[in-house]
Amino acid sequence: MALCEETIYQIALTRIKGMNLLLAKTLLDTIGSASEIFKEKGQNLQNICKLQTPVFSDESIKTALETAKSEIDFIEKNHRSNFGDVIIA
Repeated sequence: MALCEETIYQIALTRIKGMNLLLAKTLLDTIGSASEIFKEKGQNLQNICKLQTPVFSDESIKTALETAKSEIDFIEKNHRSNFGDVIIA
């Protein structure tokens, strides 16, 4: 099972510490796609969401992407046919 690259970024978006549905929607509406969000600097994401408190550090964004890739590797290694077979926490 090969997932498209955008799916990996969508999963990673949910793994950013401090991310919530409103922030994700704001970023997606403004930037256009999950993969494009990951090309932005953390400070730019802060500004888009009009956040006073730092949420998006460059490190947390990098960690989220690495976590998503690890989850995909696990799914592929264990021959899971869909996400319904796996609980992603």
